[in-house]
Amino acid sequence: MLLEIGNIRNVASTFSNGQSGTLKIAATHTQSRYALPKYLSEFRSRYDDVEIVLLQAHPREVPTLLLSGECDIGFATDTLDDVPDLLAFPFYSWEHEVIVPEGHPLQGRENVTLQEVAQCPLVTYDQGLTGRKQIDRAFEKLALKPRIAMAAIDSDVIKTYVGLGLGVGIIAGMAYDADNDSGLSKVSLKTRIDSSQTCFALRRGRFRKDYVYRFIEMCAPAVTKEVILQAEALRDEIDGTI
Repeated sequence: MLLEIGNIRNVASTFSNGQSGTLKIAATHTQSRYALPKYLSEFRSRYDDVEIVLLQAHPREVPTLLLSGECDIGFATDTLDDVPDLLAFPFYSWEHEVIVPEGHPLQGRENVTLQEVAQCPLVTYDQGLTGRKQIDRAFEKLALKPRIAMAAIDSDVIKTYVGLGLGVGIIAGMAYDADNDSGLSKVSLKTRIDSSQTCFALRRGRFRKDYVYRFIEMCAPAVTKEVILQAEALRDEIDGTI
């Protein structure tokens, strides 16, 4: 009932002024800081009457914000799949990078092995977040048990503590910038950690203004309004047969 009430309000708002309103986005720190700025800048240049609200959230909070109607779109890694009332679509794939402070024995080395990395204390993401399962799986394949010195949900926090010497860092690749991350160096790994997939999701059954679909197309051109509506209709049909 609350969803339908929200839809009625959104429809009324569209008829009164379909090109203005508020675009509410929930996203993790990594996505907010590194992946979304160029898309939000492009959107802002096209829709200057639309207010953008960016809710930076813990990865596990993003589905909750979508389901409650507090945001239109959610961006996260590992937490949006298999939520029945959400429609999730791939945003982009990325890989983890190993970083060390300047002067570390691994700095400048070529083809560093995960065995060598596992001998150092590690600073990386918390369990179940930001592709952490790919990190764990990479070590498990080699029967290695790394020493986690610190776990966090924020890439910038991880970089800060790596710079302070707490350990070797494993972060999302887009979070490392050689020009801006002074005091840190990326390590050349012999065996790459499996890639991760960031997705964006929408609440099923919710009415959306056209500018929401336009923003999605900026982020993922193949995911058009028609694709989303077809996916929603298919999920409704499947649910109706269960």
